[in-house]
Amino acid sequence: MTEPFKSNSLQAIHAVLAHSLFSIGLTLVGCATVSNLTFLAVWCGLILWGITAALFSRAMKQVTGKPQFLLGFAYGLVIFFSFMACAHLFLSDMSAPEGMEGLYFFVLGFAIPMVAVDLARRLVKRYIWADFDAGWLGDRVEGSATAQFTGNDS
Repeated sequence: MTEPFKSNSLQAIHAVLAHSLFSIGLTLVGCATVSNLTFLAVWCGLILWGITAALFSRAMKQVTGKPQFLLGFAYGLVIFFSFMACAHLFLSDMSAPEGMEGLYFFVLGFAIPMVAVDLARRLVKRYIWADFDAGWLGDRVEGSATAQFTGNDS
C-alpha cells in the first residue's frame, strides 16, 4: 500500500519547480553580465544540477516520506540541459577561456549559481510558499546546532 501524500506536498513540488526556473534565469543573467564563455556556462550548469537534484530529492522526501535520489538526479539533468539550451540561445560568445582566465571563471562558476540559488530561494519563500525549506541554503532549522549554541530558537 502506498503512503499518502503529506501536507503541503503540492506546494513543495511547485516551490521546487519555481525555484529551478528562477535559478536558471538568474544564473543566465549572471553569466551574460560577466562573460559569455562556454566554460562558465557549463560550470554554472553543473552547479545548478547538483543543487536542484538535492532540492528535488528533499521535496520528494517531504511528499512521500523517502528521499528520491534517482528522480532528483534525473530532474537535475533536465535542469542542466534546459540551462545549457538557454545558454546556447542567449549567450553570444561560446568560446573557451585562455590561460589563467580559466581559474577566474572557475571561481565565478561557483559564485554566480550560488547567488542565483539564494535569490531564487528568497523569491520562492516570499511569493510562492513561505515554508519552503532549501536546506543548507540559509534556512534556519529549529533545534539546529547554531540555535542550540546561541540559545535562540525563535
